[in-house]
Amino acid sequence: MTLSFKRNPAPSGFPLDPSRQQFGGQKKKSGSGTVHVIPTLDELLEDDSSSGFYSKSEFTQYLQSIHCVENLTFVIAINSYIANPSLSKWKVLYQEFFTEFSDSEINLPSHCKNMVSAMSTPRVEVLLQLKRVIYDDILLDLYNEFIKEQKLKLQRQNPNASFKRREGLTTASASMVSSRSPPTLSSDCPLDCDTDHECFSPKSAPSSRGSSIGSIVDSFKMDLKKFRRRRLSSDKDLPEVVES
Repeated sequence: MTLSFKRNPAPSGFPLDPSRQQFGGQKKKSGSGTVHVIPTLDELLEDDSSSGFYSKSEFTQYLQSIHCVENLTFVIAINSYIANPSLSKWKVLYQEFFTEFSDSEINLPSHCKNMVSAMSTPRVEVLLQLKRVIYDDILLDLYNEFIKEQKLKLQRQNPNASFKRREGLTTASASMVSSRSPPTLSSDCPLDCDTDHECFSPKSAPSSRGSSIGSIVDSFKMDLKKFRRRRLSSDKDLPEVVES
């Protein structure tokens, strides 16, 4: 059986690796049955398909259901702003994500938010580091929970279903999507990931952390841990999944 994949243009700020294909939860036939291919978060953000268990629309609905969709919209908004910055656009973005008690206020420490002001456009480097904190420490975590929930739904429909994560989770393009600069390894991120979790390998880690921005981000991540959403379920609660 021949599968054809439609490429979708990448949103602003998300480089598209020409070697990658968009799946959105694509099903593939194997000798033992159907294999559900799980895209990386990078691929999901690049795919505007409205169908499939692992589509961007499904992920957005999941985030809305747990009141965390602002993390996704923040990452997308920052990418869009960086592609075409202006003071007027920045004021709108600031009002939506940085103003206290706004509906889409993001969970960043106060000293982190104080690095930007509504009255002046911020440096791109600062925005990328703020985005990296949200993407690496919150959005990836939420995506892993989304994967677990979608797997359970599929297994209720087909107990014999098997799943396969897309390869290339630690490619250079993945680093560019999350921060446009090499991400810092989190201390609690395992180097050997299972099929439910994305992480960065040591190859993705920076060789030097001497920059002041890098030190600031480390401080952000330490403070951000108190805001992080704890996982809703543990791996031991999941049914066994057959890897192809």
